[in-house]
Amino acid sequence: MEQLKQNFIELVKISGRLRKECPWDAKQDLDSFHKYIVEEAIEVKKAAEAKDYVELKEELGDVFWNIMFICNIAKDNNLFDLNDVIVEVKEKMIRRHPHVFGNESKDMDSIHKKWEEIKEEENIVKEERKNKSESKT
Repeated sequence: MEQLKQNFIELVKISGRLRKECPWDAKQDLDSFHKYIVEEAIEVKKAAEAKDYVELKEELGDVFWNIMFICNIAKDNNLFDLNDVIVEVKEKMIRRHPHVFGNESKDMDSIHKKWEEIKEEENIVKEERKNKSESKT
C-alpha cells in the first residue's frame, strides 16, 4: 500500500508540474480536453475486447491520467479537485453497495432492486441540483 501511495503522490506532482510548465498542457481547458478521455476510453474498450492486457494496462493509465488532468483544470478554475472526485466516488460506491457496507440482503434480486432504487434517488438529486443551478442563471 505504501508503494501505491508514493506512486500516486508522484503522479499528482507530475500532473501539476506539467500543467504549470508545459505550454500545451497549460493552455488546455475543460472544453478542449474532455475529448481525449473519450478517445482513451475507446482504446480501453478495444484492448479489453482483444484481451490484450499489456495494452489494457497502458490505456487504463491514460484514462487515469486524463482524469487527473481534468481535475487539475477544474482546480485551476476553482471548481473541484482530485480529492473531491475521490471522495465523491468513494461515497457513491458505499451508498450503492448497502449489501456490503450495510445490512441489506446479498440476494441477487434484492441487490438489483436496491441498486435501481438508489440510482433513481441519485437521479432525483441530480435533477434537483440541475434545476437549482439553472434557476440561479
